[in-house]
Amino acid sequence: MRKALISRLELRSRLLTAVEVASSRTSAALRTVWTNVNSCIPRIKSSVGLGKPVPESFSVKIQRKLASTAPPRPIVQLSQETAFRHLENLCQDGSVVVEVLDYYDSQSLLVSNTTV
Repeated sequence: MRKALISRLELRSRLLTAVEVASSRTSAALRTVWTNVNSCIPRIKSSVGLGKPVPESFSVKIQRKLASTAPPRPIVQLSQETAFRHLENLCQDGSVVVEVLDYYDSQSLLVSNTTV
């Protein structure tokens, strides 16, 4: 239980670090941060069985208060596997998108798009 809690706190800390380092504009540091975030996911996956679902932890009433003036949308229920896939994709996308910081003018950015 202790390791599971530490893993989750570590993930949150590393995500906050990724947000903080984003303003540094050094792609190598950002890529490392996103790799570190991604390394937390397997430990969290292995400890999912220790938790229990709490469906009443978020209500439709709170959702309506948080929603904008648009019509309320239903709360999306994701499976754990789908949620982990989204988190892994976020980490992979975060480590790839920082490569844009390596380009200093529009020409280098255009060249990078043609090679992808």
